[in-house]
Amino acid sequence: MEIWTIKIECVYGAYLEEESAKVCEIQSTYDLQELCDFILESFEFDNDHLHGFFISRNAVRSNRTAVEDESIALNTIFPILKGHYLFLQFDYGDDWIFKITRCRKKTEFSKRLSYPRIIEQIGKNPDQYPMYEE
Repeated sequence: MEIWTIKIECVYGAYLEEESAKVCEIQSTYDLQELCDFILESFEFDNDHLHGFFISRNAVRSNRTAVEDESIALNTIFPILKGHYLFLQFDYGDDWIFKITRCRKKTEFSKRLSYPRIIEQIGKNPDQYPMYEE
């Protein structure tokens, strides 16, 4: 089994106040639906809105290529054209955008570990609904 190291950064969102990212180890055969579930769980978001994946140079430009088939595996998407990235857009109202980057670091599979897994957290998780928190 091939294990990749990826970085998932929350790069945009209605309530994003500071840098928030995770470095993770994940199976190269993970599909986009599984990846979406993992990202939302990792950032402690409720999975209660529509989402979509796209490939683009950056998160905010309109020149995006939508990835319609979420059963497609990461090892089919990567490598991506140089200068382009995979993004997850979640909740089209609050417009949370996560940038997914494959790292060059080689990772060895271990039967003792459970994948996917977070190996580093950068910053704290943004509040999905800060105005509703008590």
